[in-house]
Amino acid sequence: MMHLIRVGDGTVEYTVRRSDRAKRISIRVSPGLVEAVLPRGMDESHAHLFVARNISWILRKTAESRERELDPLRARWPDAVALPGGGFRVTCMGETVLIPVVQGRRTEVGRSASGRLKVHAPGLPVALPDFENALRSFTRSELESRAAALAAAHLDVLRTEPARVRVRDMKTLWGSCNRKGVVTLNLQLARLPTRLIDYTILHELCHLRIMGHGEGFRALLGRLMPDFDEARRLLRRYG
Repeated sequence: MMHLIRVGDGTVEYTVRRSDRAKRISIRVSPGLVEAVLPRGMDESHAHLFVARNISWILRKTAESRERELDPLRARWPDAVALPGGGFRVTCMGETVLIPVVQGRRTEVGRSASGRLKVHAPGLPVALPDFENALRSFTRSELESRAAALAAAHLDVLRTEPARVRVRDMKTLWGSCNRKGVVTLNLQLARLPTRLIDYTILHELCHLRIMGHGEGFRALLGRLMPDFDEARRLLRRYG
């Protein structure tokens, strides 16, 4: 059975487990679980009092556990923060945003009617691998949509459209374009400023017309983004 104790504006959920081996009450903290272990025969009220008395320690250990669990997420989203009451703060599509958690049947990231990001999840805490997968799916869709919108907006200049836009993890490139007209974008573009996202997309769209980087290519890109040289310099600052 899950028990709740309120701390400030949030709550801590914990369970009580009886053990024949336990000599005294103890608390175990692991990702997504706080457990009070009670000796067999001891009244459960002792567990609730013990949790209340040690709430500061529980919160600290819960935060430490959450931080360790964040490590794989931060490998791709270095600034990601799991918020104490649920939800996340992360840089996505040019904005550093707070993403609240709302009830949903499965974990997914989407936009509200006002355009704000939110996480749908079955409950709290949200499993970080599930959040990362949901964020990757969302940003993949956002980058694909942005590329399609830019291609449509500049069709009069480009006079061609990509055969396909795909988004995936890339180790050394922010984007590429092959001779079949397939534009590939690095998923990590989603954590960059919007201007640099657009520069990368426009750069690759120009390769639909001109594969090299000569004067013709630069002239074409300059028509779409006059200050592209500055954007290119800024992009080099990101690893």
